[in-house]
Amino acid sequence: MNTSVLSALAGTVQSPTLRRFDARRDTVDVGQIIVVLCSVKEPILKAMKAYHAIAPPTASMVSFRQRLADDDINLKPRPCLVVRSTRDDFMIVPFATFEDSLITDLDLHTQHFAVAVGHTPAWPAGRETLPVSPYWPESRLRPVYALAKEIPLHNRLFGGLYQHWERDARGNLLADVNGDVVTRSDFEVDDLEIRKFRQLIQRIQRQYEKLTPGQRAVYNKSWEEAEQRRKQAQADTTRSQAGSSRPTHHDPTHLSDNDAKPDQERGAAPPPHKLRVVQPRAMPLRAECRAKEAGLQS
Repeated sequence: MNTSVLSALAGTVQSPTLRRFDARRDTVDVGQIIVVLCSVKEPILKAMKAYHAIAPPTASMVSFRQRLADDDINLKPRPCLVVRSTRDDFMIVPFATFEDSLITDLDLHTQHFAVAVGHTPAWPAGRETLPVSPYWPESRLRPVYALAKEIPLHNRLFGGLYQHWERDARGNLLADVNGDVVTRSDFEVDDLEIRKFRQLIQRIQRQYEKLTPGQRAVYNKSWEEAEQRRKQAQADTTRSQAGSSRPTHHDPTHLSDNDAKPDQERGAAPPPHKLRVVQPRAMPLRAECRAKEAGLQS
């Protein structure tokens, strides 16, 4: 059995191997879902930038943008949809679950650009959702959103196609006859849905452009309020963990970017002649394994 499988069975998950994207070497197609090291806040900050003169950014916005420019933020690999190609680049949008925060608890900029993915209920009600073929695993467990503001792939750190670790209905990792954990990476958005999504991106952008200075000021204030809620939630979690008698397991793959880390979707029960279930005795840290595997997501 290869080392990545052994690691998974022991309760840890290997992070994807990242390299600088190079269009001369790496092949991606529009509609594919790939792994890219990026911040889910980058598209939001990009959208705000054109309106600083009429709605000055808040202190935390300026600070985050500067740290992002200085490469002073711990980013993490996340699923990103390849939306279109340009003459010498690709445009992508990141997926996020926002640490399971309610969409209504996020800042209004993020709420404006959030598009529900897969089984996630439409946001806002009546807006189109983004369907993924054959399905988007995480959206069966928790809300997942695409940030409908394109950013360039350029030479970002890139991990190839997004891979999902398949599980049975009880949450056990599935292994094939060779003992290798079953993964799939054939997730995509078809041509028709990509065209519809690009139209939705344009429509959302036009709505954003029509915001009044007063509305933009309210949007900016909501960024500060959301940041305060996030910090309070982190503090509450820290106190809860400190008061718990249960030992905690350090996750070396955790990279903080203020975004969610959805667990991997449980797969369907395997055909007995092709797949087998990894027995619980081989997975003493199954819950921790799911949490660490989810670090690739938000």
